[in-house]
Amino acid sequence: MSYGPEVRVDDLLARLPKGETVLWQGRPDRAALARRLFRVRAVAIYFGALALWRFASSLHDGSTVMDALGHALWILPLAAAGLVILSAMASGYAKTTRYVLSDKRLAMRTGIAMPITVNVPLKYVTNASLARHPDGTSDIVLDIDPQHRIAWLVLWPSTRPWRFTRPSPMLRGIGDADGLVAALAKALEAEHRATASVAVAEPAPARPDRATAEPASAAA
Repeated sequence: MSYGPEVRVDDLLARLPKGETVLWQGRPDRAALARRLFRVRAVAIYFGALALWRFASSLHDGSTVMDALGHALWILPLAAAGLVILSAMASGYAKTTRYVLSDKRLAMRTGIAMPITVNVPLKYVTNASLARHPDGTSDIVLDIDPQHRIAWLVLWPSTRPWRFTRPSPMLRGIGDADGLVAALAKALEAEHRATASVAVAEPAPARPDRATAEPASAAA
């Protein structure tokens, strides 16, 4: 595997080795990144709960309703600033992140200030899993042979959450997951035909309250 900030995905499409074909390309959904990566909904709920607690606390201390309301409302500018920053980061990463799948590799370009491209040869992919979410987008995780690791910071945000010692590339917020799964299954089948099988499955996600899974597989 290789990576380097000097490589742009647009250039990669033109630099593919002779005979290598692009099967799929896309980018994350901005709203999906905002919800699941930057947790804007959870942050909004937190500030809302904080404002309610401040309001109730002021009433308990003897303040009038109007004074208690004033004590609670000062939190709103902080909440608005935080949500604007997180939403801007989600938008920035959605615009600058690009995923390109060929019949030999997956290229992931990400980063706002310092874009970097990660090149993952499919021969190092041992397994792939798909989690569908209620918003219509999906996340796809690729498990990599332990002998060929990629640093977690290099992959972020296109990496599986809470997997630091053995980071896994993760395609976030994909809208046309069915097309990507079909292309990925075809590429993995061709790449691993002479070796161990590789499955593309849909296990129950880590947060069942935020995603649902359905049986689907394509084995090499």
